[in-house]
Amino acid sequence: EDCKLLEDLKFGSNIKEIYANAFNGCVSLTGIVIPDKVTALGNSAFSGCSGLTDAVIGKAVTAIGVSAFESCKGLKNVTIGENVTTIGSDAFKNCTALTEVTIPDSVTILSYRSFYGCSGLKKVNLGEGLTTIGENAFEDCKLLEDLKFGSNIKEINSYAFSGCESLTGIVIPDKVTAIGNYAFSGCSGLTDAVIGKAVTEIGTSAFESCNGLKSVTIGENVTEIGGDAFKNCTALTEVTIPDSVTILSYRSFYGCSGLKKVSLGEGLTTIGENTFSGCKLLEDLKFGSNIKEISANAFGGCVSLTGIVIPDKVTAIGNYAFSG
Repeated sequence: EDCKLLEDLKFGSNIKEIYANAFNGCVSLTGIVIPDKVTALGNSAFSGCSGLTDAVIGKAVTAIGVSAFESCKGLKNVTIGENVTTIGSDAFKNCTALTEVTIPDSVTILSYRSFYGCSGLKKVNLGEGLTTIGENAFEDCKLLEDLKFGSNIKEINSYAFSGCESLTGIVIPDKVTAIGNYAFSGCSGLTDAVIGKAVTEIGTSAFESCNGLKSVTIGENVTEIGGDAFKNCTALTEVTIPDSVTILSYRSFYGCSGLKKVSLGEGLTTIGENTFSGCKLLEDLKFGSNIKEISANAFGGCVSLTGIVIPDKVTAIGNYAFSG
């Protein structure tokens, strides 16, 4: 640790363990090849090695520790071994020179913040073994534009891709059951999103402030659209809520100022507070027949609406529901 001038490092072929902080802060190291008998890289093993440009992780490594390569700001190329199953939290956090990464099929879990703040990262290939994308895993990877999901992903956790403003299109795989809070929030370049058929819940603010989002296909098994889920998606012009959805939570489409047409499915019972408030161009609104609650300010400020027929099962119209 903190051998700041160490630049020439030759590993013996029989090394099995590299412990925590072993080479932390060795800022002059430029390249490493982890021997094939090493089974694990300890926490912060190479963190802060700012001069490191290339890293090859051997074929016996099964776990990359917490912050193992954190703030290796010169790291341009990393080869992840074919037997790695877990990439620890913060493992490659703030590796700002990294442009491309391939997650091998052996990896099942990307822990939280594993690639957080990799601001130069443009291309990510996620392997077929991956089931869980942890919280903040790729948050603020501002140049990420090419993202390939593996087909076996089940969880996309909170903030996983928040602030990835260069993403243009995503297709959520069919085994994903929930999209976490803020998962794609602030992805301002996103124009198209297809939400897979296994998703049952779209989390709070999942797509908030995706200002370029023009088209969204909501999967046929979604039952709840969370609060602020599509808030301020100003380019969205049309949305169809499938029959599976029972609840539109508060402000779910608040401020979608370009939204013109909304079709509400037959399963919908509750329209939450401020759900479509501020949708100034909304002119074509179709209610489902099973709606029971239209909450306060649900359609406040929808100045382009010309006619409405409140369904027969609605028992109360909330305060300011259609004000303005």
